[in-house]
Amino acid sequence: MWTSEGNHHFVFDRFYNQFLIRKRWDVPYSRTAQMLKETCNCDDKRIGKERISVFVVKQFDKKKMTTIKKN
Repeated sequence: MWTSEGNHHFVFDRFYNQFLIRKRWDVPYSRTAQMLKETCNCDDKRIGKERISVFVVKQFDKKKMTTIKKN
């Protein structure tokens, strides 16, 4: 995963096979890709000489963490 020009980029194949499957994700590959496109407005792009499929999503805003002091 990397961020450039205000967008996050990630290789979907690697994300699905090395992360989601290990977390026992049971939604099929194509349905998961469709869910990302519909929910997060991801675009699918081909990059590099090997034409790797990369998903691109607008950069997320960081949430500020608030801490509560205990007395």
